[in-house]
Amino acid sequence: MRTRFYVSRSLLLLAGIFIVTGLFAQDKAVAGKLFPRKYKVGDTYRYRLTTEQLYNGKWNATTIVVMELKVVLDSTGVPYDEVYSVSQMVYTPKDTTNADGEARAVKPYRISLHPAGTVDIPKIDVPGMTGPITDFITFFVAVSPQSRITTLEKKGDSLIKKETVKGNFANGKSILYGEDCLAIKGYITDVTNASVKLRTVFLPPTQPCLSFLSDDMNTAVTTDVLNNFQMVQPAGGKVNVLFGNEVFTINSVVSRKDGKITGAEMSNTLHLKMRMGCDSAYKNHQMEVPFHIQRNLKLELL
Repeated sequence: MRTRFYVSRSLLLLAGIFIVTGLFAQDKAVAGKLFPRKYKVGDTYRYRLTTEQLYNGKWNATTIVVMELKVVLDSTGVPYDEVYSVSQMVYTPKDTTNADGEARAVKPYRISLHPAGTVDIPKIDVPGMTGPITDFITFFVAVSPQSRITTLEKKGDSLIKKETVKGNFANGKSILYGEDCLAIKGYITDVTNASVKLRTVFLPPTQPCLSFLSDDMNTAVTTDVLNNFQMVQPAGGKVNVLFGNEVFTINSVVSRKDGKITGAEMSNTLHLKMRMGCDSAYKNHQMEVPFHIQRNLKLELL
């Protein structure tokens, strides 16, 4: 997609949090008693992920992706969901695109909510599927034993992860450099006999945690909010540099019967500045503009 403000399709499809998987290695994973995931080998089910994105308050695109999951065991006997991307539709103000071929080009990957499992982002060989993959896994991270939210036991319980989490979401193609850093809070908002409602919040930390590409990128884009995001994209022999702050909240409903996510919603907001036409040293930009991204996502168990 080329507009006056060049933004690649990969950014259009990217998650704001791209990175939270694999970041809880220092924490002991705990299954918990309230909604432990109970796997049954061979169980097959599907999710639909709908992502609406607005640039500077104007609708930019909606994507709908369907994933099929099948429960398998790894070589050590730990249960995993093996994930297959089945279909993808992309809606923009100009057209509608069937991107099923792109979705099906993604190699199956595995994620697990078992305490001995992992929710790591796989190597992404299809850049246009970066967003759907990372978004989908993020919904699992938000309720995973690795996040320790499973240690909460009743309505009103909450936790704050003391350490910030930092990650890299560059893919070497449409994203040449990419980092963000987040503080994490978790809450139980409701408990019934059938389900648990959870809220997981990822937000800018209170202390700096990124080394920015240039010192002036430390200047807060939003007053009194630390910048916690930076990204570099190719732009016709030059590069565009984006930096600022991001926050997102995930509200999840988890079945107490088997620990499956039955539905979830994510609100992801990025307040950025975009420096267009920078040189290879990220300097001498041709123009700097404010760039606000709002992403609204919905995950449904089909």
